[in-house]
Amino acid sequence: MILQTLKDGTELWTHDKGEYISDVISQTKWYYEPKTIDYIKSLNLEKCTILDVGANIGNHTHAINKFTKDCYVISIEPFEKNLEILKLNHNNGHILNWFADNDINAYNEIEFKISPIWGKNNLGYIKQTNEGQTVNVNCIDSIFLENLALIKLDIEGNELNALKGALHTIGVFKPIIIAEHHTESEHLEVLSYLKQFGYSLETIIEEDNINYVYSCQVKK
Repeated sequence: MILQTLKDGTELWTHDKGEYISDVISQTKWYYEPKTIDYIKSLNLEKCTILDVGANIGNHTHAINKFTKDCYVISIEPFEKNLEILKLNHNNGHILNWFADNDINAYNEIEFKISPIWGKNNLGYIKQTNEGQTVNVNCIDSIFLENLALIKLDIEGNELNALKGALHTIGVFKPIIIAEHHTESEHLEVLSYLKQFGYSLETIIEEDNINYVYSCQVKK
């Protein structure tokens, strides 16, 4: 692990040299996905709960803590090597190591295996595999939440399943949802699902990855 000092003096722990996201942070001296960080900052969120699903080492969690006011961040990260660093970067909320990827109304934990598809050089791309680390799987609706304002999802194509497991949560809170998608079809499937709650696509944030921002037309 390396303790990085960002250009504003903020300290952030990363993986050792050779891991992609950590190397980007080291080279830029700033958070990974800066445009997405800037968007979250522009929301001026205060005194609310935020979910960072697929939190990796806590890059976005750390930035959210920095750029929001009195918000409680719940970070979900199943991969042990990332989780170890996330715990160092997150000191203002709660960490869950199970993977929020259950289908609609599934409250019972199940298990599957995950591993980094591209090996140790990219620990931000963790997917379900036949071999690897065993993780427990549960749904977002099983978390006790209050005043939820934002859900950020980066779980390598499993965003729709995670949102199906947040049926009650989305219906009650109508949070802004930021989801990374690798294909247009992933986006369209998520948008189709969210339309039942009154959501539409607000904007697309294009940088190293593409993040889609969905917001609800009917505010609570």
